[in-house]
Amino acid sequence: MTEAGVSRISVGVQTLEPAAANGLGRRLTSPDELATIRSSWNGALSADLIHAAPGETVSGLLHGIDLLVDLGFDHLSVYGLGVEPGTRLAHRVASGEVVAPVPEDGWRSIVARIGSHGLRRYEVSNFARPGAECRHNLAYWRGDGYLGLGPSAVSTLELDSGVVRLTQPTDHAAYFARRSFFDCDHEVLGASEQRLERLLLGLRTFHGVDLASIGSSLDDRARARLDLAVGREIDGGLLRADGSTIYPTERGLDLLDRVVAGLAAAF
Repeated sequence: MTEAGVSRISVGVQTLEPAAANGLGRRLTSPDELATIRSSWNGALSADLIHAAPGETVSGLLHGIDLLVDLGFDHLSVYGLGVEPGTRLAHRVASGEVVAPVPEDGWRSIVARIGSHGLRRYEVSNFARPGAECRHNLAYWRGDGYLGLGPSAVSTLELDSGVVRLTQPTDHAAYFARRSFFDCDHEVLGASEQRLERLLLGLRTFHGVDLASIGSSLDDRARARLDLAVGREIDGGLLRADGSTIYPTERGLDLLDRVVAGLAAAF
């Protein structure tokens, strides 16, 4: 794979606790399997973990973090569990078969444990050693164009008609019955949509957002509303500023949905 340019393998671990794997309805990944991956791959390693899964304990998740870092994983993604309506997990939660923990429980301990290993929180749910950040995901958050292939894949491309977002069919049969790559749902993103996405996605990362580049394309009233909204979040300790660039604080990352809702209302 290295000859093809692959530099990192990402492993969907989700959990190393048997009870949590059962709660999620997933096969458990074992430490021995992870050690085998490590011994047979000399490149970088990333792992996805789920926080607040049914059957999970904070101590178990912290132990899993320690194990992964000890094995040489230099990038961790820790996503809060979302129980989607209509799924088997939603039915199990609704029936009382499993109980999902409160998402906030233990989160600060998790962030602190990852940081103690030298991995920096560079995005809401992503942590990496300096230089090991995921360039693929950073492209999304910077607003770069990207190509998505396969059923349900999303692409954002700059074409003659403007910046276009393409969403492929989720159904496999419909996907393979397409007449061309562009035979799918699509929308042209106007200037206002692009500005809003650049602001909201950029605030997910440690790079922040250059407010001057966004505000320069707004009229005076919209710019004043945005400046006022940003000032409120800075006063509330959720954003900080360095010149014209604004960044989320650590607490701001934890409450980013609230921050971006307030800023979006200014548009």
